[in-house]
Amino acid sequence: MFDDLNKVISKIEAKGAEFVEARYDELLIQTIIKENERIEECKTVKRAGVGINVFFKGAKGYAFSADLSPKALEQSSIDALGMAKASAHVIKIKSEISPLKPIIDVKIKPNIKEPAWSVDIEDKL
Repeated sequence: MFDDLNKVISKIEAKGAEFVEARYDELLIQTIIKENERIEECKTVKRAGVGINVFFKGAKGYAFSADLSPKALEQSSIDALGMAKASAHVIKIKSEISPLKPIIDVKIKPNIKEPAWSVDIEDKL
């Protein structure tokens, strides 16, 4: 995944982007609907995707892709660059970007006793 994102970032920077940020996001949602002591609905939905911010001449463009294929990620980055380019000549307040080193493979440790995603659905019911 990171190799694909690095390639996409390099391609968009080569097309004139001043700064490109790609953020991977993964979300697990479990919904349990209970009415009158009866379970009406129980479902689990998992969503993953990449959000891409592109800065061009002080303007920002953003695109999100739930398709994680290299082609889809590249298209999303092109879309974000297109948005930034389209608005660069009309925005009144320009963003200034200071280059930073990328943060890769961050492990977030939740400050809870037992994460909700680790509890079996049967126990939740």
